[in-house]
Amino acid sequence: NDQDLYGQIGGPNAPLTLLESFLPIFLKHGMKPEYSMWMVRAGDLPAPEAMTCPAAFTMERYPEHGLDELATLVSDVFQQMDVDFSVDDARSELLEARKHETFHDSAVLVRDGAGRLAGAYYSVVSDQPDVGELVVRQEYQSMGLGRFLFNEAIRFITTRHPDQAIRLGTCREWTRAVRLYERYGFEPTEKWTYLSLSKDES
Repeated sequence: NDQDLYGQIGGPNAPLTLLESFLPIFLKHGMKPEYSMWMVRAGDLPAPEAMTCPAAFTMERYPEHGLDELATLVSDVFQQMDVDFSVDDARSELLEARKHETFHDSAVLVRDGAGRLAGAYYSVVSDQPDVGELVVRQEYQSMGLGRFLFNEAIRFITTRHPDQAIRLGTCREWTRAVRLYERYGFEPTEKWTYLSLSKDES
């Protein structure tokens, strides 16, 4: 099982919930740090231009009969990231999401040449700008699908919520993702950073 420790790092006057003096001890015992952070895209930035779906893939909007297929994709991607999220969990989340008009307006599915679902994007938030869910199968990463779907997401959000800032959560160590977000005008915010330390004891 994973052993986890968490601590919030605030401003200069905010107390630490994880004392800095303990960090060297945790690191000495093999615990690996990961810094979660918020990034924000200013509301006055224009929507990005439309992108062409990467070669060898085809894009489609969400079909009503595609719930189980999308649930399987979401579950597979989360499990590839060592997150315990079953097909039933994904199906329940999607059934709730499907009640929102925003979901139907935003959902984008991408298939490979054999018709297999390779990635997807959808949003369920209607009252505030939020990137939503973006998933790409591990074997199709580094092929431009993530950027294409993210571009679709930002285009959708800026159209639905013009002049409003967009916020997303990520990890500082996910350098490829951070670089992608920065290309779209996202900047780190110092208002909230979260430190997680974990050690795999399995």
